[in-house]
Amino acid sequence: MSDKNSTDQAQTEELQSETVSEEPGADAGAISEPQDESNGAESELAGVQDKYLRLAAEFDNFKKRTARERAELINSANDQLIMQLLDVVDNFERALGQTEQSVTQGKGDRQKLFQSLSDGARMIHGQIKKMLASHGVEEIQAKGALFDPELHEAALHIETGDTKPDHIAEVICKGYTRGKRVLRHAKVGVAKVKEKHGQEK
Repeated sequence: MSDKNSTDQAQTEELQSETVSEEPGADAGAISEPQDESNGAESELAGVQDKYLRLAAEFDNFKKRTARERAELINSANDQLIMQLLDVVDNFERALGQTEQSVTQGKGDRQKLFQSLSDGARMIHGQIKKMLASHGVEEIQAKGALFDPELHEAALHIETGDTKPDHIAEVICKGYTRGKRVLRHAKVGVAKVKEKHGQEK
């Protein structure tokens, strides 16, 4: 009987010793696995941050390049406009030079001088209008048209029987558009009905 008890006690002690010896190994595996996951997450985060920094740098370069190209485009357009204006200045100087020469040398009478100035001014005016048209600038048609606040600016009201009420009787300052944009509203006088005065008794 005692031999059986001794055998059972020996088996129990052996099992306890095996259980104790296996526990440290199991704990080590449980600890190492979270460490590997943490290292992987940090590496992935570093990769994402690197991509973000690269994209931010590329976007910044894109903005700078776009701004530079836009400035160059504006400068090019301004250069073309200035070149056309220089042609107008040349014609002004020629007209003034011819007039001054005629006055200095006493050539021609006053009427011819005025006619020369008028012809020169008309030529230059036509050249400017043509230049503006080449850039898409158009004059707003106002005289006799129905008043439109999108195109016209009412500077005054005029009592007249020659123009329908709420229509434009007088253009004070011309307006212009470019494409669908209004560069300058036309300043106009808008017609209104004449007030009827009662006859004196």
